[in-house]
Amino acid sequence: MTCPPEIGSILLEMMTMGFVRIRSEADDAARCLVLSDHLHNLPDLVRDFSPAKLSYYWDVERPCFLRKCIEADRTAFEPFWEVLGPLVESIKDGRRLGYLVVVEKAEDKSWHAFVPDLPGCVAFADSPWEAVIEIKDAMVWHTGSLRRHNKPVPPPSATGQFVMIDPP
Repeated sequence: MTCPPEIGSILLEMMTMGFVRIRSEADDAARCLVLSDHLHNLPDLVRDFSPAKLSYYWDVERPCFLRKCIEADRTAFEPFWEVLGPLVESIKDGRRLGYLVVVEKAEDKSWHAFVPDLPGCVAFADSPWEAVIEIKDAMVWHTGSLRRHNKPVPPPSATGQFVMIDPP
């Protein structure tokens, strides 16, 4: 999954709440259709995140849902949108960039994190979770240094996929 955790957690909570509403209103087919139409692309957004997909949800799918839904369903989703809205806007206006971070265990048992799109941006820690925290700080410092030196900040382009195989 490539979705930033703060966005992914909101989307997952929205899906959970939406599916519960669909189950509780199974006798109202029209309402269930509106709810399911609103939710149907969210799993793909969590699995294969991109700022463009998030913008499409925010600017196209959400307003379409708002035109079709009943007041109770709109009210149920509003708390999620209040949290999600500033995150969407910060991504759309470039204040936030999402980069792939690779975390791997080093030979000395420490954890190493690096950003393929930001050469030289690395962090080391005692656990994978600490490495992620450290790499966030390193990314802020690294991109800030590029800006201060009037160098372009590379756009995010690397993606990743966790692939499982049977051992040989």
